[in-house]
Amino acid sequence: MTDPKLSKKIIYFFCGAEGTKRANAAMLICSWQILYMGRTPDEAYEEFRGAIFPPFHDASPCVCTYKLSVLDCLRGLAKAKMYNFFNFEKFDVQEYEYFEQVSQGEE
Repeated sequence: MTDPKLSKKIIYFFCGAEGTKRANAAMLICSWQILYMGRTPDEAYEEFRGAIFPPFHDASPCVCTYKLSVLDCLRGLAKAKMYNFFNFEKFDVQEYEYFEQVSQGEE
């Protein structure tokens, strides 16, 4: 949003009412703020305070044995960014797609 023509524009994001979709949407919106706007997890999550989300879960079909909030995940993302563990410049799409496959996660 560095284009001056967009500075006064509002972005609307619609995801529906289902709790998991709302949690994913909050994670996406807040992650963008952390990665591109330099906000802290608490700053990025501020607009979602008071919202009720189910525990955050990755997309795997397994039963989740732990409860992570969206804010927990955002704090993990910020820490990964801080230690340069997450870096778009060095992100290997082919490696990600390989390990994204459930069959590769067991090795």
